[in-house]
Amino acid sequence: MSQKTVSSFAHALKEIFEESGVAGISVGEIVPRDSNSAPSRTFQVSVSVGIAGAIKGYMFLQSDITTASALARELSRVLEVPLDDPDEFGRMHRAALAELANQISGRATMYLSESGLDARITPPSVLTGTGVTLAVADGLHFYDIAVDGTMGRFDLVLALQES
Repeated sequence: MSQKTVSSFAHALKEIFEESGVAGISVGEIVPRDSNSAPSRTFQVSVSVGIAGAIKGYMFLQSDITTASALARELSRVLEVPLDDPDEFGRMHRAALAELANQISGRATMYLSESGLDARITPPSVLTGTGVTLAVADGLHFYDIAVDGTMGRFDLVLALQES
């Protein structure tokens, strides 16, 4: 997997946060991970977007429920979109995080297209729970990108392969 391909997602993430007005976000380095090793952290919320075309795989936003709630509240505040109940992780929290994942993956596929790689995305899915594990197709290359901010830490996880 080329560095440029993976960097497209990190670049998109940074831009989407800058454009949305969410301040105080620090995006870490892209860290390759062995596909057989478990993620370095546990999570309670995972937003997934499928990727198809010249690049195949998944993009995940993963965090604990506290960080996911705080991030949704911050997005709600800066975008002036009310949440159903700001203190309970509800439908609008999930919708805010799904839209964030949609924008990041959509922007990344735009950058991939500019590099001559045609890729499409699926609608996002939001999974919540404890003890959740993910199983994806063999042959994917994993990359973790830590994102820290005033709301806590979440991870952008890529599981990709070039066709």
